[in-house]
Amino acid sequence: MPGRNDHTKALAAVREVAGSRLDSDQEQAAAALLVDLWAAAARHGITPKQWGWRRHLPRAAVDAIAAVGRRGPRRGQHEEPAQGGGGRR
Repeated sequence: MPGRNDHTKALAAVREVAGSRLDSDQEQAAAALLVDLWAAAARHGITPKQWGWRRHLPRAAVDAIAAVGRRGPRRGQHEEPAQGGGGRR
């Protein structure tokens, strides 16, 4: 599980790339997403010394959260299936 220090570093990275485009709640959401992205990147051999870790992943987190903020959550192919009966098998 990521530690508080990871979130603090992620929040700083988010603020660096976002400037003033996100509100406080969006910054927190982008930082949480970034911690998850960093964990996934590490599993694939991407390290903090690489440019993608420092710039591309923070930008991806900011862009994803900013897009949700503009449009709101969307229903789509990545949505979790509804619980309950009546589904196809």
